[in-house]
Amino acid sequence: MNITTLKSELAGILHGTTINKVTNLNGVINRAGRKLLLDIDPVETVREIPLGPVYDSVYDYACPTDLKGNGVIDIKPQINRTLRDRYPQTYSQEFDIMKDYVFQPNYNVNNKNGIKTLRIDTPLINTGIVLTEADTLTGNDTWAGATFTIDNVNYASGSGAITFDVPASSPFGITDVMTTPVDLSTHENQSVIGFYIFLPTAADITSIQFGFGSSIVDGWISPAITLTNEGLAFTDGWNFLTFNWKNCSVTGTPVSSAIKYLALIMVTNTTAQTAVKINNFVSRLGQQMNIRYYSKYLFRDYLTNVFQETITSDSNIINLDTESYNLLLQQTALQAVQQAFDGTANTDTAFFQKQYDDSLKAYKGMYKSEKNKPKVQYYRKPSVSWRRFFGRGYNL
Repeated sequence: MNITTLKSELAGILHGTTINKVTNLNGVINRAGRKLLLDIDPVETVREIPLGPVYDSVYDYACPTDLKGNGVIDIKPQINRTLRDRYPQTYSQEFDIMKDYVFQPNYNVNNKNGIKTLRIDTPLINTGIVLTEADTLTGNDTWAGATFTIDNVNYASGSGAITFDVPASSPFGITDVMTTPVDLSTHENQSVIGFYIFLPTAADITSIQFGFGSSIVDGWISPAITLTNEGLAFTDGWNFLTFNWKNCSVTGTPVSSAIKYLALIMVTNTTAQTAVKINNFVSRLGQQMNIRYYSKYLFRDYLTNVFQETITSDSNIINLDTESYNLLLQQTALQAVQQAFDGTANTDTAFFQKQYDDSLKAYKGMYKSEKNKPKVQYYRKPSVSWRRFFGRGYNL
């Protein structure tokens, strides 16, 4: 079915009147579609797409732009799913308080400042390899390029965060030489290296690059990034950044089994920053996941097959089958009847409303929503220290 068909049938059920009497008919259809999505989860709008890798102790990820509300049906590994790979949805406070303290994987659809993201916590993925906690100025690390202090109050991991000022000159870089090298040979070109960075004024930071290697001239350098792991712009405060190893360029002849050199390069708008902090550099092997969900995009382009939220052409395809298409038609008639008629508007409204209500009841009887509703976890096992010992193969 497409928009041309819907408009033709709409003219027929409105006593054969011309639909030119309806102002902004595409807008009327869009409103009818939104009302329909409020009433049901049409099975034809279910989509399953790659979510991307999910990592241990990394909680924030980009959300599908067309996710309808919190209408996630399933989050699952692309392959090798086990009995424990069941992800219930929890409320935001419950997720935040209990992350890292539960053995049951779970997620939360998070809305903050008008942006929707996914928060995922899974104990089923093996932990990564720590390059440096970046929480002390003694021990294995020798930092250079600035004056460094430790903040033992505001930190993301370990016992503190390395703190330094960024001058007005740009670009600006700091380095770390580790006394004892770290073996990342099993992660080479497969992992992401992530760390936390605290930005007092994020708008002053244009981009960030990360370098690592076996010496100052033998290593890998990442592309410049401008977004956090969840695909958002840098924000004031703590940001979690990830750098995909396979996207890095190689310099010299680095040895992945003996990583001892780290570098951080920041491009700014030449405004000085005070008390920037870094913390917890970890290389992680993730697990490829899929997300199955209800889309809020009722239409798609007939040439490109790209899903879309609103109508752009009469040739747009409607992502509905027979039963749900009739619901959209009836709801469109309800939305349009007040404009199309005067004297018979009340009668026609009552007629179309009854048709819509009867069809809605029948549809809900045939197609139950599969949406995974948020739940509070009542039974918990609050022993965070166990998490580091158990990987995906551990079964309870």
